[in-house]
Amino acid sequence: MRPELQIILLSVKLNSTETEQNPLNKLIENIVDWDYFISKIIDRGFAPLFYKKLALIAAEVPEHIKQLLRKTYYTTVSRNMALYDAFKEITLVFKENNIEFIALKGIFLSEWLYGDIGLRQMSDIDLLIKEEDAEKAVLALEKASFRVSPFEIIVSEAADEISRSLEDKTESAHLRPMIKGIVSVELHTKLQYKSELYQQNNEKIWNSSRVVTLNGSQVRVLDFYQQLIHICLHLNRHFGVHLQFTCYSDICVFLEKFSKEIDWHHLISVCKENSYEEPVFKHILLAHEYMQAQVPEYIISLYRNTVSETDRDIFFKHLTGFDFLDVPAQSAVPTHFQTIRHIKNPLLKLRYVVEVVFPGKAFMISKYGLKSKVEGQKSEGTSSYHHIITSKFWWLWYGYCWWTGLKGLFKMVNG
Repeated sequence: MRPELQIILLSVKLNSTETEQNPLNKLIENIVDWDYFISKIIDRGFAPLFYKKLALIAAEVPEHIKQLLRKTYYTTVSRNMALYDAFKEITLVFKENNIEFIALKGIFLSEWLYGDIGLRQMSDIDLLIKEEDAEKAVLALEKASFRVSPFEIIVSEAADEISRSLEDKTESAHLRPMIKGIVSVELHTKLQYKSELYQQNNEKIWNSSRVVTLNGSQVRVLDFYQQLIHICLHLNRHFGVHLQFTCYSDICVFLEKFSKEIDWHHLISVCKENSYEEPVFKHILLAHEYMQAQVPEYIISLYRNTVSETDRDIFFKHLTGFDFLDVPAQSAVPTHFQTIRHIKNPLLKLRYVVEVVFPGKAFMISKYGLKSKVEGQKSEGTSSYHHIITSKFWWLWYGYCWWTGLKGLFKMVNG
């Protein structure tokens, strides 16, 4: 692994010992491409953590790199201050409307876990609300000048019938983001999707939550163990797709700060009870393996098999900034089978199958780029033979659609 990437992984801890600092100094001396280093450490969100270590680093760091690190740290402070100001406003608005909420992820962790809001980058404010309060919460935010993100509106209006159907059946865990200026708010009504193999009990999560002082306000946050679990499950949900790499620093700092307070047997018990033992410990062990997160030896031995070579490959790709979204899917068949398996209602299951086998006109035209009499233009990236019929005869393309599905099914069966 390149020294630049190794430095990023070793930059996570808040309080490095002299023993841990020595390999960091040696790696810095081996850096050849400082531009590569600074771009990667900023992209992964670890630049502020490295900046705070500069005073302890004996190896020479170019002045322009120091300035970029300093700029990133103070930019993070500035942006997070704006988010905390908005959070305080939301807290007051929700209190006035008797809406309970739990502060999730960065908005809580930056202050509580890191002790310095400039060390942990945030992209938005995540809040868990009760499902029955969803409509009231949206109206309260609208009165406070928050609006549904224009991007989300465009995506919603352009969504084909299958996408909307899929969203309905998987029960999206959060409402559409609402924005005000540079601040984006995501309101979650649950902490998991219906299609996920584990199911977190919302009632237990609310009952075990605790009240703390955050940014000068009394707010509710997750239970101590649920904090760590939520970080790991959030990582697992986006693993191999698009994740916030800072969640791995959350794990490392959590384990560093509370190493003497964690009852690992209790954590195992909670994970077993809710069937998310494997994803939680997989990400804890990845943080240990690559970032030296403090994990007891018996836990490493017990859960070593939760991390596969594929997991390590995906982790490394996330570290380097590999864009998984740019890789086209071979076939949608495995996804459809997974969705069908998790739909409990027989009628919804049947409806989904019918919609997949006989998708609507809008989907067919969008998917296969059929030429419209009005538009008369070829869609970019589609083959010319997909334009031999007009949209009036879109239904004739079902044969090709089914043939594509059969090929996908054949590929899935044959691995």
